[in-house]
Amino acid sequence: MMTDAQAPPAGSEQPEGSTIRLNVAEASTGTTTGTTTTSQTTTAPATTAPPPQPRPATVPDVVGQELSEAARSFADEGLKASVAYVPSQEALGRVVAQAQPAGTELERGGTVQLNVSTGPDPAEEVAVPRATGQSLGDGRDALEEAGFEVLALTIGDGEIRNESTIISQSPSGGASVPRGSLVVVYV
Repeated sequence: MMTDAQAPPAGSEQPEGSTIRLNVAEASTGTTTGTTTTSQTTTAPATTAPPPQPRPATVPDVVGQELSEAARSFADEGLKASVAYVPSQEALGRVVAQAQPAGTELERGGTVQLNVSTGPDPAEEVAVPRATGQSLGDGRDALEEAGFEVLALTIGDGEIRNESTIISQSPSGGASVPRGSLVVVYV
């Protein structure tokens, strides 16, 4: 007698692409004296459960952190940081506010604005070059030549390589921010 007709059990959530074992009985023919008995087994059509919903991302508390550390915390949670440089007496590059409170659950890949200090004595503002669509190596070179620091991040398990394409950047190309500021690029 079979007790497990399916493993894992029906109704359990499994990652997309997981293997599911189904036990299916074969049709059998039995013989008795003078009478033939046939038993048939029918199998219901296979159904697939919808893929499990990705777990939500939780907004970390990054106020008071350096932008590079804050952006990494967001990436670790599956979120992107949108950088807005604002006047503040805090040191250049320190996060002074975030648009979503810590603990808020968002869809993975979502973006949260971080207000980042220009410092008590901001440097001259210059336009940020547009790096989106370029390779990481070329985009980084353009940004550094314009006087910016660059932090390359990925959301998920992707590798960061010089050949990787920059899919977004913050601040965006054309924005005017103090020379020497950090530009976060996502590959």
